[in-house]
Amino acid sequence: MTLSSSRIEIVGLGQIGSSLASAIIKNNLAKEVIGFTRNLETAKVAQKMGIVTKVFMDEKEIFKQKADLVIFAVPVHALIPLIQKIPDNQNSTLFLDVASVKKDVEKAARKKEIHYVSVHPMAGTERTGIAACNFQLFVNKPFLILPVSRFSIKTKKMIEDLAEGIGSFPIYLKSAKEHDEITAAVSHLPHLFAYTLLHTAQKTARKSKAIFWNCAGPSFLDASRVAGSSPEIVFDFLWNNRHSLVPVLDSAILQLAEISSWFKGSKKKALEDWIEEGSILKALASLAPSERR
Repeated sequence: MTLSSSRIEIVGLGQIGSSLASAIIKNNLAKEVIGFTRNLETAKVAQKMGIVTKVFMDEKEIFKQKADLVIFAVPVHALIPLIQKIPDNQNSTLFLDVASVKKDVEKAARKKEIHYVSVHPMAGTERTGIAACNFQLFVNKPFLILPVSRFSIKTKKMIEDLAEGIGSFPIYLKSAKEHDEITAAVSHLPHLFAYTLLHTAQKTARKSKAIFWNCAGPSFLDASRVAGSSPEIVFDFLWNNRHSLVPVLDSAILQLAEISSWFKGSKKKALEDWIEEGSILKALASLAPSERR
């Protein structure tokens, strides 16, 4: 089975799920794309946009679509029960998820005798739902791949064809632990910082009244952008990745404490060096994925 001749089912048509469906359709990557959503309005919009060839709303039908590839695009708390419900007769189907935390996902999938690969397109904005659908969302973005069960050459090609077909850069990871530690630092910690900025500013704003927020410039708005994401979704991945986040957060707290000591001790050179090193690291992080090696 090749990707181009496959029947793909996407469970969940939020920003990531609908954008995947749109990218697959627009790039002619598969024969058919089926979508599942519990939301009637989302179903109507998906059909109107033409990002699916079929859409259904009955959860009982999820594993009856005879799809070659099923992609779960739902939060972790909803994903685990879905994996547990996969029937034993689904041996010919390849299952994927796009969750941003993998530990519990890997554990649940390993208990099933299924063909399963966990992936994570490192894309998305603070916008949510099908209204945020964008077929170019994944262009030049990392596409993390974590094989959970048997990983044949055909499976490898299918996953890579999907990643490259939507414009992403495939990156293989060794374990769920490695994935969760990486995303804790490069994805989840920034969300914590965004909320911290807002809560810290709020304490100051109380002293300056409403005029304070009118003074917020681009740097503040850019740094706090991801705090505009769905609170439910953010809570879901932060809580499910809390064990990997704790050491990363502790490290950040120590670094902030050290910076505070530089100010208190008038250690100008230490701050200058730290800023200079940060500038170099930013240039590295801003490179295209293919140039970071």
